[in-house]
Amino acid sequence: MAWPTVGGYNTDTSLIIMQKFCESVTFTFGKFNMLDQAAKTPIRGGGGYDEFMNITPTAPVTGIIPAYIVGANLTVRTDPAIFSLYVYDPRNAQIPAVISHPFSNGITFNGSVTVPVTIAGLNGYQGVKAVYSTQNGLDLGDIPQLFLPPQAALQPNIKNNRWFLNYEFEQYFYQNPTDPKQGWGPFGYISVSDGNPNPIKNTYFFGIAGSSFLPSREIDRWGVMYFRNNISVDLKESLAFFRIGLGDERGWEVFYNFAATPWFRVTADAQFLEPALAGGQRAVFLGLRSQIKF
Repeated sequence: MAWPTVGGYNTDTSLIIMQKFCESVTFTFGKFNMLDQAAKTPIRGGGGYDEFMNITPTAPVTGIIPAYIVGANLTVRTDPAIFSLYVYDPRNAQIPAVISHPFSNGITFNGSVTVPVTIAGLNGYQGVKAVYSTQNGLDLGDIPQLFLPPQAALQPNIKNNRWFLNYEFEQYFYQNPTDPKQGWGPFGYISVSDGNPNPIKNTYFFGIAGSSFLPSREIDRWGVMYFRNNISVDLKESLAFFRIGLGDERGWEVFYNFAATPWFRVTADAQFLEPALAGGQRAVFLGLRSQIKF
């Protein structure tokens, strides 16, 4: 998985300031690393650190949530659910202009509700997210018009605003009675967007992951999952005008994370991918990753 960037720097730093008004209400503002936010799920993990490596399960591409954001978050924890609202600049904050001129291209509202679920004494959660942005974008159906001369009467249109919805779940099927963080179970995710100007119409993935079954290897991790990214129909049709065939991306991933010591881990990973570009060959990616935890 490459470091996510859309313009700006290839490396970056986040800085946030947090204020707790009580045990259940927290306000945070600053520059957020959204890859770290995606890494907080208990079963599938996230962020690409020590579990899956493909960008789809580690930090799903939404077309509306950049890798870094400048804004604020309010989180309210209640007994039945956790409510969260982000308000931020829609542009990727790895671009210096986002810091110097925030909200000059619109504003994004990102709200989510996460409900902890216990089934037969086993922990899990279900969550929904809704995102709306006032950021405008090129009408993906008008891409061929970009190549017309400037004096042409027919020019590409601009799509106003964009939206995104998703549902996800994780549910332990087994938890270690002495350490509830050790266990395994299924997870799933499905999303849908406006599909124009958002180039990703919808994404879904399902899998199973968690702690190792092997005796005396309880702190090892493993996982397997299937994913699919469906591309905007308008984008496909525009590229077809140039005889560029674009389909949908799909694939499988499997990994095993071996804890040589509690602080040193080695992960073997295999990905089987069918690319979105028509005529592209199916690919197999094998990876080996090490991690030292302080």
